[in-house]
Amino acid sequence: TVGDLVFRPFLLASPGCLVCLSRFVTASFSPRGLACGAAGTATRVVVATMTGLNTGLDWKEHLFLGVSWVGKAGIQSSMGGAALTRANAVLATTAVGTAEYAAAQLNVERATLVQSNAILYILICAPLGAVWVTKLGPILLKKDPPRQ
Repeated sequence: TVGDLVFRPFLLASPGCLVCLSRFVTASFSPRGLACGAAGTATRVVVATMTGLNTGLDWKEHLFLGVSWVGKAGIQSSMGGAALTRANAVLATTAVGTAEYAAAQLNVERATLVQSNAILYILICAPLGAVWVTKLGPILLKKDPPRQ
């Protein structure tokens, strides 16, 4: 529909508006964020590959099944936003000047990093998954013979 063509790009791009790329160059965040994303991606590939067990697929098709899920990052975008929304809600209901307020401010900063990491994860995994599916599909999947 026209609404999908007009509003969906804005909906999908809006989380990226809050990303501050300068936060990724800190020595303390970048390695941890990237390691967390790599561990999550590896787990996703293994679990997705295992979901095809006992289905009659050969090992190449199982591998493609796992690799094809690398580009799926919808959960990361929603979880990043959920963490920031929750932290902002707690901050809004906390009295200024208290120890709880300082803790709530720290949680907002951490939630902003979580959301930035989620967006970075999407920016890495979506194109990587698309390239892998495009390049490995013809190699790992067999073509059905034409029907006569």
